[in-house]
Amino acid sequence: MNKTAKITLGVTGLGILSLTGLYAYKLMKDPYDDEYMEKLKLIVEFREIHKIKNRFNSWSIYVDIPDEIQKENWDRPQIMPQVQFYENRKMYTMNINGTDVRLLFTGEEIGGLPEIGGLSFPARSPDGRYVVTTIQPKTFNYSCVIYDLKERQKKVMVDGRCINYDWDKNSKGVYFVGGKSWNEPFYFNVQSGLLKPLKPHTDDLGGLSYNQDLYGGLRTPDGNKFIRLVKEEVLENNQNLKKEILFELPSMSYIGNQDYFPQDCFKGIRVSINKKFFTCSDGTKNYYSFNDPKKVVSNNSEDLIIIADKWFNLDEGILSRLKVPGDNSPLESIEYLYLDKKTKSRINKYSIYITDEIIDTDFSNFFPPMPSDEIYKKALNILVNKDKK
Repeated sequence: MNKTAKITLGVTGLGILSLTGLYAYKLMKDPYDDEYMEKLKLIVEFREIHKIKNRFNSWSIYVDIPDEIQKENWDRPQIMPQVQFYENRKMYTMNINGTDVRLLFTGEEIGGLPEIGGLSFPARSPDGRYVVTTIQPKTFNYSCVIYDLKERQKKVMVDGRCINYDWDKNSKGVYFVGGKSWNEPFYFNVQSGLLKPLKPHTDDLGGLSYNQDLYGGLRTPDGNKFIRLVKEEVLENNQNLKKEILFELPSMSYIGNQDYFPQDCFKGIRVSINKKFFTCSDGTKNYYSFNDPKKVVSNNSEDLIIIADKWFNLDEGILSRLKVPGDNSPLESIEYLYLDKKTKSRINKYSIYITDEIIDTDFSNFFPPMPSDEIYKKALNILVNKDKK
């Protein structure tokens, strides 16, 4: 595959070399070209000239959305993580570096405005064929729908608002929480088109009511258990209770009441893209591993982990890249901002889609390198000498 992609930094384009489908800045002879330096000088100016070092080291990526746009093929091989975003009443997908924008569906095709934010965002199936999302056909009216990219058809799974979409690895079905109560666990079978409420055989769970005392829920990464949370007011009335109730899947047989997640996670969790880690929904900056859910892995996390200690998705729609061992850079991070090239408006609501085949790919291959100490000083010298003239 011999393509040349472009990322636009500021106004003009910075070429990216494509090699066997992998866009690799590392293989360029001179990644620090004039356009790279212009962008770096903006960061250096704020940090060194204006002495503002507590702001984001922002790096704008201008996204070119074609007027005549190609529809996404559901089975197109994914060589790069995808960013799914809604703009101009259309849902698009693009490479994580802002290239190759394609149409997923229009607002008319999906039947409303897709919800993107918090725990509710479009989730594409592992095989690429389906997208599940909450939509708003009109204000304060929600539906949870599935869109078939192969047949170009949608189906309403349930009325109401839904969160925590979690696909089977074989794409045969999806778990989620929502419905009219916004709080009931479901499993939707793609092949049969049937929706199954996830309920145990009895409402009585050792003195707790499944229907009245629990809320939320998600499947464990191994797919063997479903976890629901005990309501806060119920815990206040009985301090002997643990925070979570566990069920066996697919039977929803009652396993027991236990503290599965850390104490900080009484409001729920946000699971990482690769489903190996999670953060607490209360805004604390610790993150944890599902291998040992109560042990803090690190305390420098942001809300949504893409790759632990490397890449994060901030709620403001900012893609954050952290300095890693091997990066000889004075910067601790770079924050990438997506902007519409035509309107210059921020694309700040999106979800990230990564197939299992590329989940462990080094994302740094797709972006300009972190500035080295030498390049950083070069940019500073240019600015200082400019001010002397």
